[in-house]
Amino acid sequence: MRRFYLQNEIGERKNLQTRGELFFSSPTGMGFANTNAYAQTGGFYTRTSAEHVQGAIAGELVFGGYAEYRALANWIFSGYELQIVYAPSNEEYIADIDIISISKGELSRGVLVCPISINMKTPWYRANAVRIAIAPPESETGWATFPFSLPAQLAAAGVSSAVSLSPAGHMPAAIRVEVPGELLSPCLTLKGADDAIIGKMDLQNVSIPAGGRLVFSTRHGEIGVRNGQTDLLEALDLANNNFFSVPQGKTSTLVLSASNTISAFAEVTLYEYFRTV
Repeated sequence: MRRFYLQNEIGERKNLQTRGELFFSSPTGMGFANTNAYAQTGGFYTRTSAEHVQGAIAGELVFGGYAEYRALANWIFSGYELQIVYAPSNEEYIADIDIISISKGELSRGVLVCPISINMKTPWYRANAVRIAIAPPESETGWATFPFSLPAQLAAAGVSSAVSLSPAGHMPAAIRVEVPGELLSPCLTLKGADDAIIGKMDLQNVSIPAGGRLVFSTRHGEIGVRNGQTDLLEALDLANNNFFSVPQGKTSTLVLSASNTISAFAEVTLYEYFRTV
């Protein structure tokens, strides 16, 4: 049975499949749509542009009563950004959302049925679908992984560490990298199968001390690079493709390097995006 949840940015969840308390019924808008433009030549049409239509989910929330309705409303307005979680099988897919409306009705036959309207701010994505710790050169084992099923292979040598990434999905994946200091002139490079550079984030002459933390992200809503909470955007080389995506359905290699020996594990998270699931 498929499952739905509402979730906020600090990880709190509301189960939307709880009969007698809170149940999400008759969902629509789970597919996808495009807005295409065409140029006509005789009886033939050439697509000149294609834009994704923003996802909009609708359905009915069936509450056990007014108390359950008020509890959800209080939770929604607690000040956190919201997500919807969809689990059609054993895998969960997430989308960042805004709840546009919940139309409150009257109690009928012991339940409160309220139509809900949701706008999606992102495609569906698998959060933490691939999470890897890249080993430093002096590691005793040479590499390590988190306990997930990973389409990735790890290697560490010299003063750089490389990991192969093969994201699934319907569009390029976003990436987030965290590396504890000490780091001198850290650099992240994404290479294609032919060794061509897809993107490069190079912080020449930037020092991240022990106790600091390099955070690099191309994920929607948190694109940037920083040392802890200190922005490092001014240190970037604007000639580079600094905030790169990872091509889906292909194998790319992410290389982490620095002018000093990397003495801590890096954590790499891929966000695989899907138009529909």
